[in-house]
Amino acid sequence: MRCRFCFVDEERQHVIWQGQHVFLLISNPEIQVDMHMLVIPCRHVEHLWDLTPEERQEFFDTWIWVQQKIIKSVFDY
Repeated sequence: MRCRFCFVDEERQHVIWQGQHVFLLISNPEIQVDMHMLVIPCRHVEHLWDLTPEERQEFFDTWIWVQQKIIKSVFDY
């Protein structure tokens, strides 16, 4: 079975930011769920614990950065 996120790496049509180890995309633009995004590792892994320390650091730093941006935009912090 093919990973559901591997196709994103090929198409890159909904990617809104690319880091060295992860990318950020709008989860499903057709559904129009405001601010629902996914942080996805560039390298295919089965589990988060399979990420290297550098990949894991960028993954969670990106996740926190996005969360802060969303909260600031919604609650005007």
